[in-house]
Amino acid sequence: MEMAEFQMAFGHFLRSTNEKEVISKKLLDLIRRRSDVSSLQTSGRFLDVGAASGSLTEPLARFFYEGIALEINPDAAKEIQARDLKNVSVVASAIQAFEPKNQFDLILASHVLYYLDAEERSRQVDRMLSWLKPSGRLVLVLNSSSGPAGSLPHFIEALDGQQTTVSVENIRGSL
Repeated sequence: MEMAEFQMAFGHFLRSTNEKEVISKKLLDLIRRRSDVSSLQTSGRFLDVGAASGSLTEPLARFFYEGIALEINPDAAKEIQARDLKNVSVVASAIQAFEPKNQFDLILASHVLYYLDAEERSRQVDRMLSWLKPSGRLVLVLNSSSGPAGSLPHFIEALDGQQTTVSVENIRGSL
């Protein structure tokens, strides 16, 4: 599939789904379950990798002291900036070139790993894990290619309450 065809199909998908609402609700539930949720607003940091238009960045920003929206597409980065989120810095860069100065309490990578080959996906997951604070969470949102859900997203993280920790080996096996 050519990139233009993909972008058109993906745009249609986004206009016809409530996926962002579902993901946002699950993320906010995960944050609210943390025992230190009040400290996130005074010192918490998040990273939204592949932030697109910022539709998930915006609700995260309400819970954290500061955040970074990482987006390679300059047009999408402008959309995030237009949201005027005072505590969010927009970085127009690929994840491969990004080097954070601090660690994060939460890293979200929603539908971005598909763009990387298997070896690079593994390398970037390792990097994201190294960017987390000791009690931090990495949330990867991917489409499931198996099971009854078929193309519905599943979460390699504790969002569904079935799994509380995920090893790097489990993540690699799921990519």
